[in-house]
This record gives sequence, C-alpha cells and structure tokens, in this order.
Amino acid sequence: MKFLERYVRPFAEYCVRTSLSEEELVRALQAELPAQDAVFSGKLWKAWFGSCDTFIRKWKDPLSLFPILGVRRNSLLSWVHIRCEKTESSPGTLLHITLAPDRRLKWFSLVWLGFALLWGIAALCAGFWLALLVVPFAMGFFFLISEICRSMAEGEVPRIRRNFEELLRTLEEKYAASK
Repeated sequence: MKFLERYVRPFAEYCVRTSLSEEELVRALQAELPAQDAVFSGKLWKAWFGSCDTFIRKWKDPLSLFPILGVRRNSLLSWVHIRCEKTESSPGTLLHITLAPDRRLKWFSLVWLGFALLWGIAALCAGFWLALLVVPFAMGFFFLISEICRSMAEGEVPRIRRNFEELLRTLEEKYAASK
C-alpha cells in the first residue's frame, strides 16, 4: 500500500569512509555494543535512564544498529543500516549508511487499519450505526500519531548521525591501534 510506504521511507542516506575493514568493523561492533536481547548490559541501562547515548545491534545482523537516546521511545526512530564496500583506490572501507525505520511497522499499520475496518463491519452488521463513527476516528488517530512519530524521528536524525560517527571514530582509534 503506497500510502503506508511514507512511514517506513528512509530518513537519510549517506556515505562514510573508515579505516577498518568489514571484518574488523563487525568484530568491533560485536565487542563494543550490546545485542538486541542483552538485558543485563550496564551501558544499555545507563542509556535507558538518560545518562548516555548508545546503540544496540541486531543479534543476527551486527551491521544494523538501533539508537538508544535516553528515555524517549519512538517506534519510528530510525535504525542505522550499514552496507560495506571495499574500495580499490584507498585503504579501508566505504560505508553506505541508511537511516530508516523498521520496515515491519508497515505490517503493524495494516493490522491496525484492518482492525478498524473489521470493527466498522461488525458495527454495521449489529445495527449500531453510530459505532461506524469509530472507524474514521480510529484511522484518523492512527495517521495523526504516525505523522507525529515520523516528524519527531526526523528531528532525531542529526543526533543519530553524529552519535554514529563518534562511535565509528572511537572504534577506529581503539581497533586501529591493535593492528
């Protein structure tokens, strides 16, 4: 559905050059960042309570990172998706960065809108004509909340980008020295 694609469209796409190879970057991210299912990470708890910003990585894909920006929680906040490209002309790796929300949110949207539609059909079959007003209000509420979340997530993109680039430079300093 085209009208739902707007909410999962990428916020930003850009490239960054790093001195780490793809293998070194993966190892560094696995060593430094907690996984998505790591509940007992001290760094993660500090981030949840607002004392620092950090990223968590997907358990199976260490090159997809989710920013933890304190106590704020926005389901449309962008994931940092990293695609590595080895360049022949210079040492290191060119990282293609995409900041985009989780694409599975499109399915949540379809479920929510389907629920509103089924509610309207059930109300119509039961003879509750006034209950049909719930359908446009539920859909309107959904699109209003989605627009608010999208605009708030777009406002966080510069901060996420800055935090990611700081993380990358820290990893380069720490892991380039160990070569």
